[in-house]
Order: sequence, then structure tokens, then C-alpha cells
Amino acid sequence: MDGFSGLHIVRFVGFALLFLGTLGNILSLIVLCREKIRKSKLGVYLIVLGISDLTVLIFGLVEVILRTYRVYVIHSSHLMCRVWLFFMMFSSDCSSWLTVIITLERVVSICFPIKSFGISKPGFKILTILINGVILASLNIADVYFWCYSNERCYPLHQFQTILQGALYSYLPASIIVVCNVGIAYKLCRRPSLGGTRPKTNGPIGTVLSINVVFLVTTIPFSIVLYFHNYDIKETGAGGSMMYANLLSCVNNAVNFVLYVATGREFRRQLKLLFGLKSEFLIRVNSETALTAY
Repeated sequence: MDGFSGLHIVRFVGFALLFLGTLGNILSLIVLCREKIRKSKLGVYLIVLGISDLTVLIFGLVEVILRTYRVYVIHSSHLMCRVWLFFMMFSSDCSSWLTVIITLERVVSICFPIKSFGISKPGFKILTILINGVILASLNIADVYFWCYSNERCYPLHQFQTILQGALYSYLPASIIVVCNVGIAYKLCRRPSLGGTRPKTNGPIGTVLSINVVFLVTTIPFSIVLYFHNYDIKETGAGGSMMYANLLSCVNNAVNFVLYVATGREFRRQLKLLFGLKSEFLIRVNSETALTAY
């Protein structure tokens, strides 16, 4: 595959992800903001995750697409080197760590159900999101401060910055997610022997698991490539490994709507209600109510 064909593939996939991801995240936010889901244990976290994913697509995916036209946003000026880069990294890190928070919530709910009542309170969720945002913003501001701009090139001063970003975006979240899923699997496997029943995968557990799998598959390759080819490299064509890895990482921020539809029964029901399509359950209830009235 030559460079010309590679650029066209990246453009096509990039525009498709941008359109479908933006539309999917907007629909997800509309459905997630409905009272039934918004007040669920994961509702607030999923809403903020959707906002983070939209921001990643705007700053990260658009930057990838523009590179195929040899337009390098972060290399265009000193201001863009700092501002655009900050929003790229901050929104990506927020998405990663919200995935961690969602997974930790499931671990507590499954392994320590009594203690889960405390973390399900709205105030605790908002405080967790705010603390997470402040910490990540502070780390990324400190990181961006040590980026330099000269000769139309935006670059980090130290290789340590690249290692830190890879760890913050993927390695550390991925490690926590793997450990959490092992704990969930162990607990669920033991539950039948303790007289319980396995929960259905078509629910919160299935949704969280699918989000985790996509996260691991799409973000780890990006962090590996990031170590060898940083944002400061102006890459285009078939040899632009950083561009392809960045494109793959954006898949993580574009497919959550599909995952919610595939694994979330309540999400599908609320989506049908949003478009005026009543579920069979509601139709049966309404019919029985009408018969009772007569």
C-alpha cells in the first residue's frame, strides 16, 4: 500500500469515525440524560465519559484528519502548541480515567455490595469527577508547560514527558482495569457456589466489560508508538505510524454508543422511547391497564 492510498484510507476512516462518533456520542448523551438512566449508578459517569469522548474527537481525531492534508495544528503557532495539545491530552486522559472509575464502581458493587451504597450517592460521584478532572488538568498543564515551539515545530523538552503521558493515558489505567476485571471474574465465578446466581451480561457488567476491552485494544498500541514517535513528528503517508496509532485510539471514543446498544437493555428501551417506539413490555402494560379500566 503506497502513501497515497494510505492517506485516502486514513481520511475515509477518519471522517467516518468523526461523523459516526459525534452522532453516537450525542445520541448517547441524550439517552443517558433521561431520568431513568441518569439516576442509575453509572449514569453520571457515562454522561461525563460521553462529553470527554466528544472532546477527544474534536481535538484528537480532527488533528489526525488534518495531518493527511499536511496541516499540522499543534505546529502552527506557539499558542496552538500549548492550547490544542493540552485539550488533546487532557480529554484523552479524562476518558481513560473515567473508564477506570466506572470499572472500580462495578468492582465495589459486585465485591462489596453493602459499601456500594455510599459511592452511589450523587454528591460522591460529582466529587470524584471533579477531583479526577483537577488532578489530570494539573498534570497536563505541568506537562504542556515544558513543551517548546521553535522553527514551526512543537516538541517536548524531555523523553520523560512522553513516558509520563503514555503511563497516564494507557499503561496505568490499563493495569488497574485488568486487575479489576480479574477481581470481578473471580467474584462472579464463586457466586454460584455460594448460593447466588450469575448476573446477566446484558447489563452494567456487560457494558463495562465491552468498554474495557475496546479501551485495552485501542489505547495500548497508541502509547507504545507514542514512545518512539511523539506528537512533534510531522508524519503523513503510509509510514505515519503515529497517525495510524492515533486514529486507532480514537476508535475508543467513537464506538461507545454501539456498545451501549449492544449490551444495555435499559439503554435500548430508553432509545426506543426517545424515538417514540414503545417496547413490547409497555404495550402489554398499557393493554392490560385499558382492559382493567373497562
